[in-house]
Amino acid sequence: MPGASVPTARPTPISAHSMSAFLDSLAFSLSVTGPIFVVLVLGIWFRRIELIGDVFIRDGSRLVFNVALPMLLFLSVAKTDIRQAASGSLVVFAIAAVILVYLALEWAATRWIKPARDRGVVVQGAFRSNLGIVGLAYCANTYGEAGIVAASVHIAVLTILFNILGVITLRRSLLGGQGVMPMLRGVVTIP
Repeated sequence: MPGASVPTARPTPISAHSMSAFLDSLAFSLSVTGPIFVVLVLGIWFRRIELIGDVFIRDGSRLVFNVALPMLLFLSVAKTDIRQAASGSLVVFAIAAVILVYLALEWAATRWIKPARDRGVVVQGAFRSNLGIVGLAYCANTYGEAGIVAASVHIAVLTILFNILGVITLRRSLLGGQGVMPMLRGVVTIP
């Protein structure tokens, strides 16, 4: 009919319940990510005002990665019944995902990264996660002690895989095709 008005859809008003659920989710997300973000911002600010410098960052990183984090992981795993704390299927999925990402990155690096010596550094930087620091903090903030325990099992397994794949990609790109035995020797002698 000419001149007839077409009914328009009216937007559904946001209910108080859905707004409350959204705000609860937002508050939870901020409680998990907020402390990590604050620590990162403080680190940047401390660096800018020269409260910390390159020597502190180098020494602090070595202390965290070589002593504190391995001890936290070891103690968490040692006092845990791994069968109850870790999901075997999730560990297998994580291993498969890391290997697939690694292979895709190796493929992409051979096509787009020049010179060839830079490929290993790019691949390693792309497939290694920051699970040990940021991921563990997220798990702790979200799930407490149970999150640290479950994440520790995953981190322990994935750290071994990260190190093996890192040695392989770096040796391939930096030292060229030296064969399987030098590669295996490099993997076995990872600190």
